[in-house]
Amino acid sequence: MRVLFILLAAGAFLFGAEPKFGDYAAKIYKGNVTAPNITISEFDNPLEINFAGKYYINALSCSTDGGHGVEMCVIAKIFDLTSGKEIHGVMSDILNNDLYWYLNDYRALKFKPDSSLIGVSYYESDELYRTVYFEFKNGGFAEVARTEVYPDDVLKFIENYNECEHFGGEEPYDEARAKEIAQASEKYCGAANKAYKTLKSKYKNDVKTTNILANFYKNY
Repeated sequence: MRVLFILLAAGAFLFGAEPKFGDYAAKIYKGNVTAPNITISEFDNPLEINFAGKYYINALSCSTDGGHGVEMCVIAKIFDLTSGKEIHGVMSDILNNDLYWYLNDYRALKFKPDSSLIGVSYYESDELYRTVYFEFKNGGFAEVARTEVYPDDVLKFIENYNECEHFGGEEPYDEARAKEIAQASEKYCGAANKAYKTLKSKYKNDVKTTNILANFYKNY
């Protein structure tokens, strides 16, 4: 699992703050809607204005396997329902990035018909989630806020821990694969175990970070 903290956009945005959708209000278009030339299945979002006053976001999960080590993702497109045309490229700007590598499914996207704000959630473990918020303006997305970012050494610990868990569940289907798994497990599990002891001491007075570490090492 890749868990990376990447600064996506230049300019000011808030850390730890949950923005309000009402602060990014968008007037809903009341004219005739032009349907895009796409096929809508039972798994798609209903064809209606569902974002930023006049847009339709169609989002689907592109994996149904929730197991560790499976790269889950979201396929999403945005259409202007005043013209029926797709706004190309902008959804990939906020989805096709290592920061959001482990989106759960389409429900990881938070948006409303009367707001230009969209939230993109991803997870670093089964219990640790984060959401990054963008404002849609001038035909593109600009980051405006993200939930609290944890220290780099804690994120590195989480990355190593998840890799340790991943290789621990891999099947050694031949001798070469067994060797690869053993080497990877030694590398990542060793790094996680060593870091855990250091971090537990370093952040002993930081209740929030200590609780995060405890979530990973409940049995230690």
